Amino acid sequence: MGIIEENRKHFTLRGFYELHNSCTNLHMKAKTALESIEKVENLITKKRLKVTSFRLKPYIFHMHV
Repeated sequence: MGIIEENRKHFTLRGFYELHNSCTNLHMKAKTALESIEKVENLITKKRLKVTSFRLKPYIFHMHV
């Protein structure tokens, strides 16, 4: 193998690993973002349930009286 061939292999592998690392970083950032969105959605859902149950309590109380 000549020097040119060696250099080409070296740069190709380095480029591949750089691309792979970039993709891995993007994947982790996307995963973190999706997990954050899921947490916010869960909080919103819990808040809505609390508000709904709070609004229904007076009606339930009146039905029992």
